[in-house]
Amino acid sequence: MSKEKVHCILGQRKLKQADIVHARGHNNREEEVGNSDRSAPPPAVVYGPENAWVGVRDRLKELGIQPRKNAVLALELMMTTSPEYWPGEDPACYVRKLRQFILRSMRYLLGRYPRCAIVSITLHLDEQTPHLHVIVLPVRKRVDARFSDKRERWMLSARGDLPPKREKGAPPIDYANFWRGGIGSRGQMAYEQTVFAKVMTPLGLERGRVWSGAPNKPNAEYQAEMRDAIAAANVEREAGERVREQLEGDRAEIVDMRAEIERQRAELEASLTRVREEEARLAEQRRALLTERAEFEQRLEKARAWKAKLDANRDRVKTEHDRLVKQAPLVADLAEASIKAIRSIDLDFVSPRERDTVMRAAYAIGLTRRIHRTGPKGLAGVA
Repeated sequence: MSKEKVHCILGQRKLKQADIVHARGHNNREEEVGNSDRSAPPPAVVYGPENAWVGVRDRLKELGIQPRKNAVLALELMMTTSPEYWPGEDPACYVRKLRQFILRSMRYLLGRYPRCAIVSITLHLDEQTPHLHVIVLPVRKRVDARFSDKRERWMLSARGDLPPKREKGAPPIDYANFWRGGIGSRGQMAYEQTVFAKVMTPLGLERGRVWSGAPNKPNAEYQAEMRDAIAAANVEREAGERVREQLEGDRAEIVDMRAEIERQRAELEASLTRVREEEARLAEQRRALLTERAEFEQRLEKARAWKAKLDANRDRVKTEHDRLVKQAPLVADLAEASIKAIRSIDLDFVSPRERDTVMRAAYAIGLTRRIHRTGPKGLAGVA
């Protein structure tokens, strides 16, 4: 994407005495200017007196010029740039560019006009773009044929610089250095724009397109358009006020809706808190149940081990029972024989220690529940 061009702009108009007085009021802001910012700094006189008419009158007197009635006494130059040239967020850069612009503008003035022709330079910072208003005298030294001494004198002249006749064998004439027609003519304005742009080139400023055909809009027309734009803006502002009032009503409704939403959100958050607490409680119960289940599983495992042992003991007992059942007749016969043998024992012939053994054996085989005093026949007295 190509970089946007930034142009330098030079305006010019002729001034008679009444125009100079009006220019003084405009340049010094003695008159109301509709498109100026009242909070901006006041006009700064860079060079010359504040009263432009006094400066023009005194300068004409110093140069010995007696203007004719209703003659063009001065020119007003307005020098500025495109608005894009000025940075809006960097004050230091703004001041630096403004200083360079003023110095280059003065270089242009000193290159185009004699020093004595420059009457005043005023800087305006209260509009969208900084600009300079310059009052200069259209004077040059010429031989005045009305005087007999034929010497050069300062004269007011609004005629163009015609190129000289080319001598034989002389190099070609650069017609870019000359312009035809009077001051304010199309050729002179185009020439001045070209010279001004050459001086401003180091600042990155360029000349607009030559012979572009763009009309120069008068200030009265521009002010009328501004008034129409202001009226349209006022109508739009009133419509905007109505829209704003409607939006304020909508905003109140939105505020109420937002309060209701906040209330519902608070309720939902409270419910969510309760749900989370319930989830935490259920999770705790689940952990307790899992712990109990693990303990139950352990007890069940132990019970299963005990049951297995009981089953094994039961089988062993059953086996033993079956074995004892098989041996019961033999044991019964043996017991019967033992009873008979014990009954036949004569305790009088048995030592006390062996007697206790015999009595315990009698009890073991169920011979009697109670022992009586023994007689001569030994255990015959045992009931």
